Amino acid sequence: MKKKGLLLVNLGSPESYSKKDIRAFLKQFLSDRRVIEKSPLIWKPILYLVILPFRSRKNIEAYKSIWTEKGSPLKLYSRKQKEKIEDEIDFPVEYSMTYGEPSISNALKELIESKNCENIMVLPMFPQFSATTSAAVFDQIGQYFKNKRFIPQIQFINYYFNHPHYIRVLANSITQHRKKHKKSNLIICSYHGIPKDYSDKGDPYYEQCIENTKLLKEELKLSDKDIITTFQSRLGPQEWLKPYTFDTLKALGKQGIQEIDILSPSFSVDCLETLEEIKEEAEEVFISAGGKKLNYIPCLNDENEHIQFLVSFIKENFHSTSN
Repeated sequence: MKKKGLLLVNLGSPESYSKKDIRAFLKQFLSDRRVIEKSPLIWKPILYLVILPFRSRKNIEAYKSIWTEKGSPLKLYSRKQKEKIEDEIDFPVEYSMTYGEPSISNALKELIESKNCENIMVLPMFPQFSATTSAAVFDQIGQYFKNKRFIPQIQFINYYFNHPHYIRVLANSITQHRKKHKKSNLIICSYHGIPKDYSDKGDPYYEQCIENTKLLKEELKLSDKDIITTFQSRLGPQEWLKPYTFDTLKALGKQGIQEIDILSPSFSVDCLETLEEIKEEAEEVFISAGGKKLNYIPCLNDENEHIQFLVSFIKENFHSTSN
């Protein structure tokens, strides 16, 4: 029987909150044609003359506000996920990042050359599929093997947002949070956005986000007015998936809504987009519009229920081969 190996992949993070490291990360991330589909002739001048100089400087304080003693929260939680999953299964596990370190190529090399794995499951830690995330992982897997003489068996997981066990774990995280805090009358599921034309061209992400919220609503036995879907992290002037999270919070604050619970189900671990953009910036937007409190519900991170789901899901989907 071929030796198994598991590769967990998340998006990535700068090595530090220095301008140099943030710029290097953004350059790699925003140069990927899966992320930005504009012609390089149009996009590269914008990237190098506007985006990198401005956002690298702007993001220093944002990253600094979420940084831990052990570094990036995204990497910290990803490493903890790897360690806890490895404790529960009998084959090697590596974690990697689509952009930055540890790289996908180095993690694959470790599994194949150092640990002799010939049957590898690749699990992008994005519950919903998008060409901007999971497909970018697939591209890098293919690129790694482009000039290799030997290619092991690869099992690629596209998404897991609709798995009943995952929905139960996500719903329970909401329930437990609301038991500890005053229960608001509204839950917002704020997903990372993508340009609308990506969705129009066939990216299934929007539909999967809508379905994710619907499954949560059913599991929590809520009505349509109790839980809604919005989209965050818009970049540039073009139209992205709507409704926008910040616009929704402004409107609700002006309508007299006092308190809202909010979570970001497109992220498996907390990161800049959750800890700074939602927990801090979104709350400021809501309060400025007349609201009183925005309760952020953390990502599942390395919580035991999340790890148990992941272990169960991996075992359920990892097929053994003998040849």
